[in-house]
Amino acid sequence: MAADGAEANLYRQVLQLIHQTGQLVDDLSARYFQGLHRYLPLCSRSNFYGNLITLGAIPSAGFSVLLLTICLTASAAHVDRQSLRRTTNSLVALVQESHPVSIPVIQSRLLLAVYDYTQGRPEDAFQAISGCARMAYAARIHPHFLHNRQKDTVSPGTDIKACSDLDGPQATEAANTWWGIIICERAFFCEVAVSEQPLLTTIPNGDVLLPIEPDTLQPGECLRQDVMLIHEASIAVSCIDSFDVGGFGRSAQAAWLLDQVFKALEIPSLHTRLSQFQVLDNTIQTFLGTLMHQCYANEKLTDFCQPIAITIRSVGPPI
Repeated sequence: MAADGAEANLYRQVLQLIHQTGQLVDDLSARYFQGLHRYLPLCSRSNFYGNLITLGAIPSAGFSVLLLTICLTASAAHVDRQSLRRTTNSLVALVQESHPVSIPVIQSRLLLAVYDYTQGRPEDAFQAISGCARMAYAARIHPHFLHNRQKDTVSPGTDIKACSDLDGPQATEAANTWWGIIICERAFFCEVAVSEQPLLTTIPNGDVLLPIEPDTLQPGECLRQDVMLIHEASIAVSCIDSFDVGGFGRSAQAAWLLDQVFKALEIPSLHTRLSQFQVLDNTIQTFLGTLMHQCYANEKLTDFCQPIAITIRSVGPPI
């Protein structure tokens, strides 16, 4: 009962903070799903609204701080975002200390890092994403999706629950959240002053399956999430010439290509390193050509801005 009371108080506090901004939860959530969610689809829209409108049920502490973080990222320009950022960070830290690590709390940390980056603070964002990655490792959301779910192990007859202790929608959110951390860590790293800082996340190999695109996470589709996971997970991250990949998947592929550049930089032999860079140069040019073709063919120019930006960062590293 004490825990329920604390979660109820936290939820009321979050709603009060949102009310003080002069904005509505419905407007903020709609703005989030029409905006940032298109490029970084962490949470299922149906799951989110299910938690939001369930009558008589007290949302979890993790969901409450996720809601507040979404409010921060989607807030209008007139809102005192600096104050709201401090309050949001404090509440997320409080929940992190007093509750078991959960996917919504990890998502909140990731969105806070993204917010710092969009405010022109890449150093703060990189530090924040590092803490988020360690939290995700501790929650063990990574092994089932980056090691077990490879192209040769997923088939129409595969039992999704056998691959993970999470159900279909939760598994999808966990996988997308982990991919989001991988992508953002590399995007932020490209703008930090000290390049010797190590990346905490890894992409084990090119057979790792791409994440789920935001178009698949729509209301009313939750019951078929396991089927969609198999369907969408049929493309490996290294299949850069496939046209059946959306913006989020392309960002994952751009992150993977950037990793290949980092690995090439560590090759001791100059001759071997130059040969590898020549191969990568051709691969990156092919990938950029595919991205540009998708941009104009689908008339979704903004959906591919992030993968294009990450890929351009892969060009011309110091030898």
